Amino acid sequence: MPYYHVLVTFTDSPKDPQCVLDDLSEQELKTKFVGLYKKGKDILCDKDVVRIGNIKSVQIIRTNKKSEDERSIIQEKSFKRIEELNRQSDSITIISPGYGYSPGDIAVAGEDVTSQYITRAPGHEASNFIFSLLNNPWVMTIGTGLILAALVAWLGLG
Repeated sequence: MPYYHVLVTFTDSPKDPQCVLDDLSEQELKTKFVGLYKKGKDILCDKDVVRIGNIKSVQIIRTNKKSEDERSIIQEKSFKRIEELNRQSDSITIISPGYGYSPGDIAVAGEDVTSQYITRAPGHEASNFIFSLLNNPWVMTIGTGLILAALVAWLGLG
């Protein structure tokens, strides 16, 4: 089963992306993030409320394993790479825990599938609701009928 992780960069802190939701099923991704994002509504992430207006960028990552397991693999690879660099170098020694310790490091482990779920700015479905309602054939037919009835009554043709 694939797992989805939502990374967000905020306008007031344009540093590294923060993982606001992780280990979601596709259905949870759609209900907890994508649907709310498209409607322009704020998002509840654990105990924190993410204001949709504060989002600068979004990245949705799909992995085959849960975040903790994927980041553990990243940590191992990173540690082995640092050990290899230290063995090859005679003068410089790198002292670092490596990557995979931050929840945002999940971006390295999986596939970016953002464009499959988000293609427009936040709130685009909310503003399109009124437009789609007014362009609905039933609404247009009834509205036109009411306008014609009002004109007939006003002009006294009836």
